[in-house]
Amino acid sequence: MHLGETLTHFQRHEGVSDYRLALLTGIDRGTICNLKKGDVRPTTYTLERIARALNIKHSDIILHAESLELNKRA
Repeated sequence: MHLGETLTHFQRHEGVSDYRLALLTGIDRGTICNLKKGDVRPTTYTLERIARALNIKHSDIILHAESLELNKRA
């Protein structure tokens, strides 16, 4: 799953930096960076917190990431 690209996409759309996302979610900025690099896997709860901060549904994150994966395979 291309979580990093997906988070960056939605962050840009909402104008939210990693620092701001960390403040909005209560998730450490380092953890957000590690999620985006693929070093750690998010829990459903973490995805829900991120989605809420970005004004989207957590399923939007998953669908976008899966779409990127399919496009890269094609």
